[in-house]
Amino acid sequence: MYTLGYIDEDLIQKEKFDRAMRPFFKVIVFDIEKGNSAKLLKEIYDTEVDLLVIDFKLAGKLFDGDVIENSLFKEKPQFPHIVFTSDLEKAKEKINDWGSIVLKGDLYGVGVDVDNFVERLLRNIKRYKDNIKEIEDEMELLIEKSGDSSLSTDEKNRIFQLYESLQSMDKTKKINTPKVLLDYERKENEAKLIKEAEDLIVSLKNVA
Repeated sequence: MYTLGYIDEDLIQKEKFDRAMRPFFKVIVFDIEKGNSAKLLKEIYDTEVDLLVIDFKLAGKLFDGDVIENSLFKEKPQFPHIVFTSDLEKAKEKINDWGSIVLKGDLYGVGVDVDNFVERLLRNIKRYKDNIKEIEDEMELLIEKSGDSSLSTDEKNRIFQLYESLQSMDKTKKINTPKVLLDYERKENEAKLIKEAEDLIVSLKNVA
């Protein structure tokens, strides 16, 4: 069962969301300290939820949901999240990813099929996880190949690209650099030093 994180200042709304989603997900409701969005974000990252649901208007707080969403977008740009709102136009003014904006009526509206809302969340989670797995699987294949034979320049560059893709998806964590990349960088540096030494010798001979 996937885990949803939920951010809302209203106790009634927290309970309402928890009841609606409990049959489908584990729900973690985060407490909001007035004016401390950084602490809230750290708690979210440490908890490692699969998708974050952010209420757009946090009444009585020094920040609204857009502050959380904007920080999340910078640090984990592809991380599954939705911004819950009753005011679509207002949310569009402040939210980076318009595709993440969801009207509360899509869950609580009269005659609404909750399964459609659940399916949307599941698709977002699965797309993100599949993307990560696809990158990791390709990296693993290339790293395994490097143990049996030398990689081509294109293959080495591809590992760099995949590694950077993973790193950019989550800037809050340091991903260990694959040994093949460390070896490649070491050899590149050695080759560069040798070339510089050779150039220096040639220049000294020319002076002489």
